[in-house]
Amino acid sequence: MRQKKKIITSVTQLEAEQALAEFSQTIARLQTLEGKMNSELTSIRSKYESQIQSLQAQKEEAFEKLHVFALEHPELFENKRSIEWTMGRFGFRMGTPKLKTRTGYKWPAVLELVEQKAPEYIRIKKEIDKEALIANREHLNLKELGVEVSQEDTFYVEPALDVVSM
Repeated sequence: MRQKKKIITSVTQLEAEQALAEFSQTIARLQTLEGKMNSELTSIRSKYESQIQSLQAQKEEAFEKLHVFALEHPELFENKRSIEWTMGRFGFRMGTPKLKTRTGYKWPAVLELVEQKAPEYIRIKKEIDKEALIANREHLNLKELGVEVSQEDTFYVEPALDVVSM
């Protein structure tokens, strides 16, 4: 069940000091609890790690055997891309088309060739250099450009954990 967030208004200094103490104590308890949880998780992981690694190795070996079988028997895949047996299915999936350079070509050389022979396939990305605008804001009329510099305060609390007792 979801609770409505309580709207807080008009806080005295005493209430703020109490809130900081509660905040700090809560952080300390959270850190202790999370440490305990992480320790238990590490223990559980180590308990099952060797079994998992062994099963992973078995799975990889079985996968490799099936892959080699499929490569050695291309005739089984002439009319279909997969084979279904009682315990499952395996086969080949067509990957997403991608470009790769031909033997003897590197991407910079391909870029030059495409620029010469098919320039409509060259991308030019236009974007605003926001960092430069901020850095040079004193010399620019940003209003004319339709922008303004804004900075927001971010509230923070740093608990004194060395003082907090749990």
